[in-house]
Amino acid sequence: MLPLAAGRATAFAASFFLPVVLARIFAPEVFGTYKQIFLIQTTLYGIAQIGMAESLFYFLPAGGPRGGRFAANAFVALALSGLLSAAALVLAAPQVARWFDNPSLAHHLPVLAAALWLVLVSAPLEILLTARQRYLRAAAAYGASNLLKALLLIVPAILTRDLRWLMAGAVAFGVVRVLATLIVARKEFGSGLDPDASLLREQTLYVVPFAGYGLVEVVHASLHQLAVSAWTDPATFAIYAVGCLNVPLIELVAAPASHVMMVGLREAEAARAPDQGLRLWRDTTLRIALIVVPCVVGLLVVSRPLIVLFFTDAYAASVPVFRIFVLVLLLAVFQTDGVLRSRAEMRFLLGLGVLKLAIVLGTIRPLMGSLGLPGAAAALLISTGVAKALALMRVRRGFGCSLRALLPWRGLLVVCGASAGAAVLAWVTKSFLPGPPVVGLAAAMAVFAATYLLFVAGARPAWRKRSCAASPAS
Repeated sequence: MLPLAAGRATAFAASFFLPVVLARIFAPEVFGTYKQIFLIQTTLYGIAQIGMAESLFYFLPAGGPRGGRFAANAFVALALSGLLSAAALVLAAPQVARWFDNPSLAHHLPVLAAALWLVLVSAPLEILLTARQRYLRAAAAYGASNLLKALLLIVPAILTRDLRWLMAGAVAFGVVRVLATLIVARKEFGSGLDPDASLLREQTLYVVPFAGYGLVEVVHASLHQLAVSAWTDPATFAIYAVGCLNVPLIELVAAPASHVMMVGLREAEAARAPDQGLRLWRDTTLRIALIVVPCVVGLLVVSRPLIVLFFTDAYAASVPVFRIFVLVLLLAVFQTDGVLRSRAEMRFLLGLGVLKLAIVLGTIRPLMGSLGLPGAAAALLISTGVAKALALMRVRRGFGCSLRALLPWRGLLVVCGASAGAAVLAWVTKSFLPGPPVVGLAAAMAVFAATYLLFVAGARPAWRKRSCAASPAS
């Protein structure tokens, strides 16, 4: 997990400052257009993968010599899906611009279509390396890819202050990434990288429900932003988009931990060792919580000075949205999707996705009517929480254990208590320390980190002893 997290941390350092810089280069209306363009790309990128890239986490660990053919089938499917998606985006560009009430979008969407096809074809790059347990190479791919992306987008924007040149940089990034993906795939599989129609049926049986799951997951994740974008002007959407700031706890911690856990669960299943799988799940949950919980609590304490520091006072109205949006990250502690995907329970995941989508559709308009922009983020939080609770019950049944044995309860309580105690001291520091806001922000973060680490270090021996004793898997 650590190499992957390090690679993703490098990637985040590059990608995080991209909107920070662009918010200062472009006027709010142009910055809002940029956020709309890449909201469309993110949504279509998730849908058009049709589950083929992510399916490699399932097929490659146990695929043996067939791995190259599984990978080649994925590349072909992604290329075809990308062509259809790009063509649809070009044809629908005028309608999409009208739906977003932003005529300038029509000029950028054909270029976005080319960039979308390129990143779709290269989607399996890091997945392929992770599934083959090339963790250092996967980490390097994450970091180098996002550093290059940031440079190819930021440099044209700074030099020209023109969104069209930024889009040209996005296409150039896609070309480089496709070349890197093909080189890596050929090196991993050699002549075995050859499409195989006989294996396609096996992949299809897994991918079809997974594609449906991916579709509803992507729509669910993007719907709140799509709704706000459609119901407001670009400048207002820019405020909401800043509130939905990409805090990379899932990318840096939860996702790599889940991917490594999935590989381990598949190996435990092949060895018919369910206790090993339960132990891996509990250990993964606690390790994610050790990082995610204090980060979320700390962000809630320093939310206002953080937003103002990075995006200026012009985006102070984003703070209430950010406070609600960041709570969704707490639920990433429980990587239930990884467990269910390792067991190919795609129909259940699809049902959960449909439920989440229905909850957002039913609550977003009333919540926005009563809470304003934060109501859209609240709809996402409610739907995610309900689905996560149902998924935990399914995971418990799959492991055949009690609710007490399912989670490392004592460790989780220690983490939450330490985070709460550190938050109180950090808030006092921020509120009463004289000087400019940036000084209070830095001091609060330092006090929070030091206090949390002291709490956890003091409680760790006792909690690990008692937490492990509570698990029959241990």
